[in-house]
Amino acid sequence: SYISTIPFYVLIAWTFAKFAELGGRRFANFAGKSWLAIPIILTLFFSYLSRIRSDAWLNDETLWTRVIKSGNACETAYYNRGLYFSVLAGEKKGAERDESYLKALSDFEAALKYSPRKTGILLNRGKVFLGAGSLKKAEEDFSAILEENPVHLGALSNRAAVFEKMNEPQKALSDLSKIIETAPRDVEARMRRALLLI
Repeated sequence: SYISTIPFYVLIAWTFAKFAELGGRRFANFAGKSWLAIPIILTLFFSYLSRIRSDAWLNDETLWTRVIKSGNACETAYYNRGLYFSVLAGEKKGAERDESYLKALSDFEAALKYSPRKTGILLNRGKVFLGAGSLKKAEEDFSAILEENPVHLGALSNRAAVFEKMNEPQKALSDLSKIIETAPRDVEARMRRALLLI
C-alpha cells in the first residue's frame, strides 16, 4: 500500500530542506542526531500496519471473512462473500464448483437471516440454485421476488430459464412475454421466446 510510504517521503523532503538550511558541511552533524530516527520508525510502523491490512484485500473472500470474524457480521458481508463464491463457482468444474456453490448458498442463507425478503439475496441465491441444478428451489426464490414485484426483469428471466430446464415451455413463454411487455427492446428475451416457439 502506498500509505506506508508517506512518512518516508516527508522525511526525504524535510531532510533536503534542513540540508539547504544548514549548508552542506554541517549536514553530517545534523544527520547524526538521534531524533532523526523518529520519522524512520514511523515509516517502518506504517509499513507494518499496511502489510497487515493488505492481507485482507487478497480477494473478496478474505476481505468479507475478516469482517465476519471481527464481530461485524452483517447482511452485506455475507451477501458480498456469497456473490464472490457464486462467481467462483461459474469458473470452476466438478467438486470445486459444487463446493463454491455450497459456500455461496451458506452465505446467502446467513444474509437472509438479516433481511428475509431482500430481493438481491433471493435473486442471487436463486441463480446459485439454478447453476447447481436445484430447479425447484430456484423457482421458489424467483417466484418469491415476483410476488413482491411482478415485473422484476431479472426474476422473470431467470424463472424462464428454470422453466426451460424443467421442460415447461409454456411457463417460460409466459415469463419471457412479460419481459417483452415491460421492456420491448429486450433482444435476449425476444430471441429466447423465438427459440421456444420454433
